[in-house]
Amino acid sequence: MNTKKLPKGMKIQVAREAHFFGFYKGFNVDVEKESSTDTFYIQVFGDKGTSYDGYWRKIGATMDDAVQEALRGSELLF
Repeated sequence: MNTKKLPKGMKIQVAREAHFFGFYKGFNVDVEKESSTDTFYIQVFGDKGTSYDGYWRKIGATMDDAVQEALRGSELLF
């Protein structure tokens, strides 16, 4: 995983090929890659509730792509 693509201020706890967990703007960002598929399970949640909870599938996507989708989809990037 290329953590240089992440926004400044993001705190990373786990950054592996199949699992990412970090904190950004008061939200937990949790992304897991389903084994042997192009499907990722994304959860973005914080004290104010959940802003992304679901599966995301894109052929050829990497964990970097999935984390960017988590941040865009939860509207934390603006």
